Amino acid sequence: MASRRDSRIVKLSFTGEQAVPPVQVFSILKSKGVVVPGEVDALQALQGRNTYDLRFTSDVARQKGVTLLSNVEGMTVTPYERSVWVTIIHVGLEVRQELVVTVLGRFGAVKAAKMCSYAQAPGVLNGHRQVRIDLKQDIPSFLFIAGHKAHVRYPGQPRTCFRCGETGHEAKGCPNKKCGRCLRLGHDSTACPNEVVCSLCGKEGHVFRACPSSYVSRTKSGGKSSSDAPTTSREEGESGGILPSLHLVHPPPSLQTPTPCPHRESLHQLPPSTRPVPSPVRRRYRQIRRLF
Repeated sequence: MASRRDSRIVKLSFTGEQAVPPVQVFSILKSKGVVVPGEVDALQALQGRNTYDLRFTSDVARQKGVTLLSNVEGMTVTPYERSVWVTIIHVGLEVRQELVVTVLGRFGAVKAAKMCSYAQAPGVLNGHRQVRIDLKQDIPSFLFIAGHKAHVRYPGQPRTCFRCGETGHEAKGCPNKKCGRCLRLGHDSTACPNEVVCSLCGKEGHVFRACPSSYVSRTKSGGKSSSDAPTTSREEGESGGILPSLHLVHPPPSLQTPTPCPHRESLHQLPPSTRPVPSPVRRRYRQIRRLF
């Protein structure tokens, strides 16, 4: 199936050499019991011969229409998939894939996730993430993920302001104030009257570093998370697999505290007659320093 974000749209394909005009399409719809224009609000001709996009007014009307039109001779009805692949860039390699899935899960149901690799070097990750998601609402052009300002893009995405996330203007002419505490518009963090909102899970009452889904919290809890984030599936092929989970490695005790140099300690304990004699250049340097 082709990928299309709007689940109300279906594709109509007609066989044969004779052209099928829109008037004939409407006649077929009405003859099969589809209410036009009550249950249909758009019919768009596509590139190619006798191919249309038909949009219903609701998902219920689409299900009814697909059933009624399924047995029309010479016409094929193809529903579009609801899910799309969302690409996320500018997220550090150290950020776990589960955190990316948690953030994107606020905008719909996540079906799969994968790390992308270079076409010239399969298996070498390029840092781009891709998440397949059933969108319930549009995603802004950027999101904060684990402290990174990540760029988000997908087919049909409306362009939003890089500063406030709203549509209709660009960042250089943004008239809005966005609070970094509650992530809402209209005020800044110095005058915020609301509860703090986590930039990772979108819930109130805690910041990113205290989020149950954050890397720090999962490390302290032994790798377990109390969040209900969906599990990412492992995608194989040219795009590579999911980045394995990272574990915090503590240095051995010998590296945690610096050890004093034994040579420096023994040098000060030597009697003056046995100490190393400074070179002529170093003696001249000390004489010049005494002058100042």
